[in-house]
Amino acid sequence: MENPITSGEKKKSPLMYILMGCGGIVLLGVVIGALTIFGAAKLITEPTNVAKSFVDTIIEGDYETAYDTMTSNSFQETTPREEFLASETDDSPFTDAATVSFSSFNIENNTALVGGMLQGPEALPLTVILHKVDGTWLVSGLSFEELILDNDNDGDLNADADADENEEANN
Repeated sequence: MENPITSGEKKKSPLMYILMGCGGIVLLGVVIGALTIFGAAKLITEPTNVAKSFVDTIIEGDYETAYDTMTSNSFQETTPREEFLASETDDSPFTDAATVSFSSFNIENNTALVGGMLQGPEALPLTVILHKVDGTWLVSGLSFEELILDNDNDGDLNADADADENEEANN
């Protein structure tokens, strides 16, 4: 049997294999992280794009297209088509609006709340409620109130209203 020291062969260090293994784990973590970020961005982008498209279509005056192609059955049940189309001629906040921008959102299961500002002569808060129906986000409601996300996890959106309710209950 030959002695590795005397035969000229070098013994390979396990450090190289350890470093390669750690590098592989780091690379796998980076790939998983990137996929997670991409998935989260897509989750947020889809309902926000539908909300923006819906409001932009109304601002452009095409109430029919907005109602017919971007609203859910529940919206159409609570807001008849004729009533929605009539709001075009009323003193609607959309009449003088120039743009809409969305800056907050809350998505749970198949429901999304997208909040932002309707920009016109006066800036108005706007929240668009959407539901995912058969893989498509559709508008199911509008509110001219600011979207305040729930900090106390009781399911309500407006934390200020919760504080008022608690104060009344204590009196």
